[in-house]
Amino acid sequence: MAESVVAVLEARGLSVPDRVRERVAEEPAPEILSGRLRRAATVEKSGALFD
Repeated sequence: MAESVVAVLEARGLSVPDRVRERVAEEPAPEILSGRLRRAATVEKSGALFD
């Protein structure tokens, strides 16, 4: 699911720095990743996933 979070951000034309990619990839909890996937569809900056 982590790859999907990054893919949505990129598809929306947002910059995805390495640190954001790492934080998403390191998340072990599916429920957290699910929430980040939903947020990826609406955030204005990729770093806002973690706000």
